[in-house]
Order: sequence, then C-alpha cells, then structure tokens
Amino acid sequence: MKRLLIAALIVSTLCLPVLAQKKAEDDFNDLIKRYYAAWSTLNPDNASFLYAKDADLVFFDIALLKYSGGWQEYRDNFKKNVAPGFSSLTSRPATI
Repeated sequence: MKRLLIAALIVSTLCLPVLAQKKAEDDFNDLIKRYYAAWSTLNPDNASFLYAKDADLVFFDIALLKYSGGWQEYRDNFKKNVAPGFSSLTSRPATI
C-alpha cells in the first residue's frame, strides 16, 4: 500500500507540469483570438486592454511609422487615417 501511494505521488508530480503548461497554452491562444477579434472591429478602443497607456511609450505599426506619443497617438491615428479606409476587416493569426 505504501509503495502504491509513493508511485501515485511520483506520477502525479510528473503530470502536474504538463497540465499547467496546457492551461498556459490555452490562455495564450484565447488571448491571441481576443486580440485579432478586437482589431477586426476597426475600433482600437476594443484592443486597448492589450496595450500600456504610458504617454512616453513608442509604438510602431506595419507601415514602419513611429508614434512617440504613446497609445493615445497611435489610437488617434488609426481612427483617423486607417480605419476609414476599410469597410470591414477580418484579421486572424497565421497558421504554420
């Protein structure tokens, strides 16, 4: 009985990290899905929960433009110059 208890303890100790890693992967995958869904709305306010709001942060976008005024400047530019160019947008993560 004592050996069975020790064996069960060893097996459960080895399995716990695998279960924790799977949970972290699921959380990350959910975050990525929320990120792309938020930007697909063409409203940067929906994606703002993912960004730091410090005014002195620098942001770069895919057009290699630099925004030194933090999230607010990046958000305002997106709303004014980028979003109006689209009637809709569907973005999704690339699959390998």
